[in-house]
Amino acid sequence: AALAALRSSDHGRRRARPSESGRRSHRNKVDMSWTRSPSNLPQRRGPRPRTTRSNPHTQLDQNAPEELQRALAARIFALDGVEERPSVISVPGARALWLREEGGAGGQDAFLVGREFAHLHPLYDGSLHAALPLEVAASAIEAGWAEPHPLALRGVVPGTIVMLYGPRDLRELEVIGNLVAVSFEFARGRNGAGGKGE
Repeated sequence: AALAALRSSDHGRRRARPSESGRRSHRNKVDMSWTRSPSNLPQRRGPRPRTTRSNPHTQLDQNAPEELQRALAARIFALDGVEERPSVISVPGARALWLREEGGAGGQDAFLVGREFAHLHPLYDGSLHAALPLEVAASAIEAGWAEPHPLALRGVVPGTIVMLYGPRDLRELEVIGNLVAVSFEFARGRNGAGGKGE
């Protein structure tokens, strides 16, 4: 259910406030059918943001507006089976998505550390780190929504770990929110297409 939504191909419409999300029209929703074929992930508009190339891995520009960061946080921390904790691996103020003990679990490559499968960086940044199935991670990177963690490029952590850029508008919030939902399912032992992982 977390992977189902309707497609949007136009990212150029006006920026709406999160308070409008409950009454936004059908055309503002994003098609998540790409999760059955991740190569169909919609393209993020514009160039990638600048980021640091070492730890702490930080998004430096195109940062998400504060109200969208709060809307994203409300959405992802409401996932059933997720506990919010301070991150045990990120910068001070980062908020971890922690898979509850009763939630089952995927492999080690589905987590950043312990049962922390993603975390949201503080308001000055607004990006996230998350573990995604390799095929989804590759597609998210190719479509401009993500980049590999610098430590993943050096082989220190699994290639499943990526930075997700903070959302700049409601359409991007839909995509990022659903990518976090895919990360959640991956942590629970399911792959990005909604089936059981190995």
